Amino acid sequence: SIQDFDRFHIFLENDRKTPFAVVTDLIEEDFRTESVAHVTGADRKALITRKLNHLFRTTRYRTARVIGREKDGRKDDRILFTALTKPDLIEPWLTRILAQKIPILAVTSAAYIMEHFAQSLSMNSVPHLLVVNQEGNSGLRQTYLQKGRVIFGRLTPAGVSRSDSFAALLLEQCDQTRKYLERIKQLPYDAPLQVH
Repeated sequence: SIQDFDRFHIFLENDRKTPFAVVTDLIEEDFRTESVAHVTGADRKALITRKLNHLFRTTRYRTARVIGREKDGRKDDRILFTALTKPDLIEPWLTRILAQKIPILAVTSAAYIMEHFAQSLSMNSVPHLLVVNQEGNSGLRQTYLQKGRVIFGRLTPAGVSRSDSFAALLLEQCDQTRKYLERIKQLPYDAPLQVH
């Protein structure tokens, strides 16, 4: 809203020298893990760039990183591709930051902040961790990490549950996430999932 932008403008004017890291908490994000041929150096960079352009051609807010190797067959790389899929939701805010000549260090999803959170709690060695946090404005965020690295994230908007109980909502959403992770073969069916 215009009122939010006005308040944001005042906030920006108070500190023009501090670089910003813009952390988004949006439903409009995508996490995809794919296996690709194991290559290194310039070939890996070119392969990842091609895949990012193919998967997320409508946004420039995208990234990829190798999260492991396949254990069988050719031992392909497992790469996590992520993107903020509706850039028009964040660009008005970024435009206002840049108009004040304030540097932007990064634009990232709140899911990646959970890596730092897991590390701060010494949980970065947990094989399968689901970190759940509730944000008043956006809803219930679930971030799935394997040994401290983000693999998947999702945001459930407030008010989607048929239940009046927060505990029931939490159980329902964590169960949906577990089933999805099993279906896409990120979480083995018999693996314990630690929820924090």
